[in-house]
Amino acid sequence: MQLYAHRGANLKLPENTMEAFRQGLLDGATALEMDVRLTGDGSVVVFHDEDGWRMAREKNLVAQTSWDEMRNWDLKKGIRSMPIKTQFLNQAFRVPLLAEVLDAFPQTFLNIDIKPSNLRAVSLVIELIRKHKATERVRLASASLRVHQMLHDLRYEGLVGLSRLEVMAVYFAPESLLQNMRLRGRAAQVPLARGLFRFDQPWFIEKCHRLGLTVDYWTINNRDDAKRLAKVGADGIMSDDPATILMVLP
Repeated sequence: MQLYAHRGANLKLPENTMEAFRQGLLDGATALEMDVRLTGDGSVVVFHDEDGWRMAREKNLVAQTSWDEMRNWDLKKGIRSMPIKTQFLNQAFRVPLLAEVLDAFPQTFLNIDIKPSNLRAVSLVIELIRKHKATERVRLASASLRVHQMLHDLRYEGLVGLSRLEVMAVYFAPESLLQNMRLRGRAAQVPLARGLFRFDQPWFIEKCHRLGLTVDYWTINNRDDAKRLAKVGADGIMSDDPATILMVLP
């Protein structure tokens, strides 16, 4: 089973930082999950939110901020309640570039969620991955159907997660129909449930496997949930606290 550090070990250190990613791997994660956005001057940064307020008490939108400005944001400012380890108390936590992450973890599988749904952002992400010869160890994902279309149009040759529309098609459509559909993604990455629909059922996992799809679950921080998912055949778990989840995995 793949154990992803969701935005790094972000229950211990500020999310989507190099420190959180390193901690996630030290805690037993076998892969890293992260989000990317585009700065106002075209740099691909690893950052989840549309603006900097939650993480750095900066009100500016990422898309309207230059990299020179954003690189000085301290991501510790917005996490007052986080128990920062003693060795990090006087340290600033910075926003990394995607290129820095690709360089720092050359052997690690990365699941990258593209947040902006514009062609420039998708193109630059693909360009960076190809430049680092990382297509075999990077899966691109997005909640946006437009991004999935762009990945298809730009002929991204690496792994891609299923779009939300594809996930629901897999959930509802008969296998005979799905076998003839050209699903662009090869991984269903889902929560335990969405509204009335539960994805943590053996029949859903088995159906995905028969279709040649893997199934990853987010965001799992409860040991009992992780143990149950492992028992029913989940392929991956994304957790904010990999060390806790690792203890119950086979």
